[in-house]
Amino acid sequence: MPISRKRIVFYSLFTIILSAFSIFSLAYYQLRNIGEFKTLAVEKLEALTRREVKIGGAEMDIVRGLSIRLQDVSIGARKAEKPELTARSVWVVVKLLPLLEKRVEVKEVIVQGLSLRVTRDAQGQFNLGDVKKWVTQPTKSNFFKVLKVSLMNQLMVEDGAIHFQDYYNRSPENPLPLDLEHIHFSVRKKLLGSPFQFTLKGSVPNEGSPTAFQVSGAFDNFFGNQGGAGISIDGKVKIDELNVSSFQPYLKKVMAETQQEGWLSLDSSFSGNLGGALKTEGTLKYTSDSNRQHATLRNARVPHRGGLEYKISFDHDSIHIDELKSTSGPFKFTAKGSLDEFLSNDPSLSLDLVTDSFQVNKSADYLPLKFFPEEYHEWVQSHFKNGSIKIKSLKFAGSLKQLGELEHEKNWGLITSELELKQVDWQSPLPRLQNVTGVFKVGKGNTIFSIAKANYENQPISNVVGTVHDFISKPVIDLKVENEVKMSQFHGTLKRIFKGHPLLDSITSYDNFEGNAKISLNVKGPIEDFNKLAIDGNIGLKSVSLDEKGFEPRLKNLTGNIIYTHTPEADKRKDASWIPVVKYDQLSGEFSKSSFSDLNGERGFSNGEPLEKMSATYNIASSDLHYVLSDNTEDALVGLKEGLDFSAGGLVLKYRSQMNPMQPESEKEWGKIELKNLSMQYMDRFKVMMGLNGTISYGDGKLRLENLHGRYGDSPFQLEGEVDRQNIKKLNYALRLNFPDLVDSDLKDIPLFKDFKFKGQAYVSLKLNGGLDSFKFEHQADLARVGYEIPGFMEKQPNALNKFKAKGSVIKNAGMTIDSWSYELGGNQVSGAASLLDFDNPDF
Repeated sequence: MPISRKRIVFYSLFTIILSAFSIFSLAYYQLRNIGEFKTLAVEKLEALTRREVKIGGAEMDIVRGLSIRLQDVSIGARKAEKPELTARSVWVVVKLLPLLEKRVEVKEVIVQGLSLRVTRDAQGQFNLGDVKKWVTQPTKSNFFKVLKVSLMNQLMVEDGAIHFQDYYNRSPENPLPLDLEHIHFSVRKKLLGSPFQFTLKGSVPNEGSPTAFQVSGAFDNFFGNQGGAGISIDGKVKIDELNVSSFQPYLKKVMAETQQEGWLSLDSSFSGNLGGALKTEGTLKYTSDSNRQHATLRNARVPHRGGLEYKISFDHDSIHIDELKSTSGPFKFTAKGSLDEFLSNDPSLSLDLVTDSFQVNKSADYLPLKFFPEEYHEWVQSHFKNGSIKIKSLKFAGSLKQLGELEHEKNWGLITSELELKQVDWQSPLPRLQNVTGVFKVGKGNTIFSIAKANYENQPISNVVGTVHDFISKPVIDLKVENEVKMSQFHGTLKRIFKGHPLLDSITSYDNFEGNAKISLNVKGPIEDFNKLAIDGNIGLKSVSLDEKGFEPRLKNLTGNIIYTHTPEADKRKDASWIPVVKYDQLSGEFSKSSFSDLNGERGFSNGEPLEKMSATYNIASSDLHYVLSDNTEDALVGLKEGLDFSAGGLVLKYRSQMNPMQPESEKEWGKIELKNLSMQYMDRFKVMMGLNGTISYGDGKLRLENLHGRYGDSPFQLEGEVDRQNIKKLNYALRLNFPDLVDSDLKDIPLFKDFKFKGQAYVSLKLNGGLDSFKFEHQADLARVGYEIPGFMEKQPNALNKFKAKGSVIKNAGMTIDSWSYELGGNQVSGAASLLDFDNPDF
């Protein structure tokens, strides 16, 4: 009778269950000696970890498969009393079939409730061994051996935790804690020949929500014969909003304290070989605590958000940053670099950085600038303020220690940079320029700058080029400026620059400028000490007009050059014959109806004493003479101009002077005046003198009249002689006056002769020697061509021989003494002496 299908199925299932139960029973029988397995486990773990291993208990378990459950497992520390690693339970799941052959093969290891305690002591040593070896030679570390032994088909850690205590650079009572919680770690090999799949995830406690992290991937060739060096690995890393403040002590040297309340998020992938080259690339995002909702950079004026993409490779103890760049927003940057022997005390570093513009006052807020030491930002902001800077290039090649000691001259050659500044204010010790826009290059401790435009003391300037040597510690500047400026604004700048300087009085004596000037300036020397600066400046005037204090007409159309020179410590160089300060070169201009040209002069130090020298040529119209004639009331010559009116013609004055500006009484003047048809007259007396020509020279206390000629009324005259002005209050004269054709109408205002009437032209000469209060005279008159009459006495006809001579002296308030006189008429002559006591008595 045929067997029914139900029975076939029943018997088949029963046979399978019976077989499985028999196999499981045999396997369970093989594992019945728990004590022996426990002892074996302790021996193996102690051999691998070189630590004391304790297991609280062991029992058979079938919940996770046929396994042995080890309870309260702990691995002791080398130096501390507390164990480094504890686990509530460890399941060692074994394979069934190998047990039938009395072999134990681990199928799976499951660790539950793991707690790993990691410490770094005051010397920087980790309790788990040489961390550097984990990174540079992972396949040779004990940690790697434990991992390799554990990897069968699956290794799993459930609900683990890592507790890190850092005593390095901390007090023994206050170590820095860092915890990782809820750790889940698994390594699984699904199929024979397939790579191992691994996952590590957990969380980092924060003040608010914990930060979740996850690492996942795969590795292969784990049991190859290359000692682990050929193990390929690839995977991904993801961290969601890690609080930067948790790592504050590690970042205090590279981030300002105000920037340590931010959050980091990471999304990255990695690939390579363990113990060989590894590469990683991904995106890192940063946001401040107040802007966590946007972990991207939206605006350069809001620098507390940032994101960047990176490509980094690791090779043993070297890190190579192949690419690091911002990912969003207007502020972007790119960086490349490397860090060799990065676990050593002084790793080698290379860096190449390019950025968009960032605000100078907030430089520490920008990625990646926030990772520079805080003192670097303080240094930058002590030299630059306001505006923005764009890093066109920043390169460094040296050690990490050298990067922190750039103020040392030996390290200057390690960094080069090119910065583009926009409306930046320079601070001391740099020249105090405002709103600087230009390029700033640094190399080997020296700086080259090219300024397109800037302000100095509110004066717009442009085209400034120069260098700053020893920029970091003791800057020495070499600067050149060429600009065209408005003189009205530049004059205000000069007054501010020279405040407190002896030149200020000269500068403030001028005002109300109009017109432009071309400015050039060369400055060399240490910036911090003005007295040691060598300065050469030139002001090229172009049709400038201005007012001068004490001078009524406005100066117009000024052209020429004013040259300023500052010689280092000039006042201390007593042996120098001449040290220039200000030089006037070929100045010319106009005032009223007059002009001047060839104005040249210098002001400086001669053998340590201040000295001013000046020369010029003036073309002065007669109507402008009252502007330039002296007003010194102590000068006797000044009294002669009272009531004097200049009506026509003019003169050319070639002037030269020299004085100590600190001692006005030391002034010496020299000049040569060429009269050009000059006409003048005292308004209340005397005839007009017109058509005056000739030369008047003065200097060394003397006034010389050479070939001075013209007309007095209708009578031509010639005048020569000298005036001694050694004592300006009391002048001495030595004059020769000739009237070759004197007419009687020109004598009406001359005392003693005003009533002498004649017809025709007389020849008269007069010599005077002395002062106005006392002088000697010699008088000659040829009256042959004239006719005259002395009523009641005589009448003289023209063309008859007639001469008169007199010699004597005049003393104020004492009258005239004629020592000798002679009168010749025809062949007759009479002579004698006379005394005139009172010129003002008409009855005398």
